[in-house]
Amino acid sequence: MNRPTIGITIFEEPLLRTYVSSSNGLFFSRLSKDFNVVIFTSSRLNSIISRNLNKYKIKNVEICVVTKSKESLANRFFTSPLRWSLKSSTVHLKIKRKHKVYLNFPYLCFQLFSKSKRFQHIFRFALNKTIPTQRLLALFSSKPKHIDLLFVTALSGDFEEFLVSLYFRRQKTYIIGTVRSWDNLTSHGYFYLVPDLFLSHSPWMSFAAINYQGIAKEQIINWGNPAYSRLSGFDNKNIRAKNRQGALRVCYASMAGNNKDDTNFINWLWSVKKTIPLNIDFTVLSHPKFSVNKDLVPGEIEIKCFEFTSSTLQQYYEFLADQHVVLCGGTSVVLDCAYTKTPILLINFEIQPQPFWFSALRYFDTIVHSKELFSTFDYKYIKSQEQLINFLKKESIDVLSNDNYEVFIGNYNEDFISKNLFESVLKSLKQF
Repeated sequence: MNRPTIGITIFEEPLLRTYVSSSNGLFFSRLSKDFNVVIFTSSRLNSIISRNLNKYKIKNVEICVVTKSKESLANRFFTSPLRWSLKSSTVHLKIKRKHKVYLNFPYLCFQLFSKSKRFQHIFRFALNKTIPTQRLLALFSSKPKHIDLLFVTALSGDFEEFLVSLYFRRQKTYIIGTVRSWDNLTSHGYFYLVPDLFLSHSPWMSFAAINYQGIAKEQIINWGNPAYSRLSGFDNKNIRAKNRQGALRVCYASMAGNNKDDTNFINWLWSVKKTIPLNIDFTVLSHPKFSVNKDLVPGEIEIKCFEFTSSTLQQYYEFLADQHVVLCGGTSVVLDCAYTKTPILLINFEIQPQPFWFSALRYFDTIVHSKELFSTFDYKYIKSQEQLINFLKKESIDVLSNDNYEVFIGNYNEDFISKNLFESVLKSLKQF
């Protein structure tokens, strides 16, 4: 009996940790026992994926390198309306931040086409029909082999990922897909291609898929978030108690360019620690993509960065679990802390007040995914410098607990943490 062949797209670095490097390559190790697997990826990620497959001795997995292909001017005539006409306060805010003049194409797209979801179908149909098959074939060094099913890991990702999906859609291949992160459904515009089946990370994501992307309820299954599963290699059921002897371990989750006041806050807290003094071990967690500018902060500050290409989810989660408290704003670290049961304080003030539309405080009241998150979870808001200082001086972190874990399971990760993710994946794939 011939083994079915599954194609999987991996074009985004964060997904290397989720599917390739974490937990000793468990995802592909388990998947390749039941299927032949073809990974479609970029030349940039090819060597990293190959190295990990060899390291973990994973068989029955082939890599197909896809040539980089940018959007043409003709493509943008259809992709721009899809990107900018999603009726979301997040998209509206992005237009205000990036485009100073209102009479510009993104603004016009939002004004003209966000009033009805029918426009997305027109532009998506036109985009899908006007790309010649020859251009799709040019993505591959040789004509790709037949696959029985395509799993798209980032539906709002690189343009090449869309083109690969479009090629197999024309081959009548069944397509299942998901997104990389919780914000993608409300902030990245409409999907260029809608899969036959959407794998939702959570009930909230299912809601966003229906109400923002217009995906039919029948096309959605709650699949869970692979990053919060056995794939991570992190055992969140047996987190050791935090040692309260010595200094308080305080981590600030930097948002760098996504928060214009980020550097001001880091420098202010460091100066407070030195002058009061505060009995804290202060670490800045730098996002791999939006990194802290080390030239603008004191050299003594410890900056931790878990690079997507060289770290595992387990290493990252263990670091978070070891912190007594994490200070943050509208970042996915909030969900990561819920998973690792780490207390957080939400920084709801600015050292230097920023212009309204450019302020990171909009994550609390305007940006859809984080606004919804903060209205669901019960977190403590810190609304002034004095309040934060008093909190850290009294070491009242002792009274903080992370009671949001059950809310996290119920609203943002279904219940796949307690189930066997792989059996669910295999069942989903086998039935198609």
